[in-house]
Formats: sequence, structure tokens, C-alpha cells
Amino acid sequence: MTVKLVEETKLGEDPWYSVYMDDSYIKGSSNKERAMEFYNTLKSLGEAALVTHKKVLLSSEIGVNLQQNNI
Repeated sequence: MTVKLVEETKLGEDPWYSVYMDDSYIKGSSNKERAMEFYNTLKSLGEAALVTHKKVLLSSEIGVNLQQNNI
């Protein structure tokens, strides 16, 4: 596994920092420190850093009356 932090610059724009793993773009930021943090996390955790975690914050059950009134 190869992890890279790449700085991209364009005339008249702020630099963009991209993190690549095995030549595949993973994530980018205009904030160099944030990109460096992600690079270091990816380097230490590998693909485990890319796992998406979901947490249900709210849930409600709503009762629906399916009977129709005949008029």
C-alpha cells in the first residue's frame, strides 16, 4: 500500500492537498494541516480508516390508518 499527500496548485487559486492510496484519490482539502492529519491516519490505520460508521440519532415509529372511509 502506498499513501501519498500531493499538493496541487493552479494560477490564482489556493493550493489543494490530495491524499491518495495506491494511486486512487481518497480525500482532499484546502487545509494542509487537515490533509496531513488524514494522511497520517491513513498511513497508520490503512484501509480501516476508510470504513464508514453510521449512528442512528433519531427514530420514530408512526402509525398509519390504511382503512378508507366509504362516503
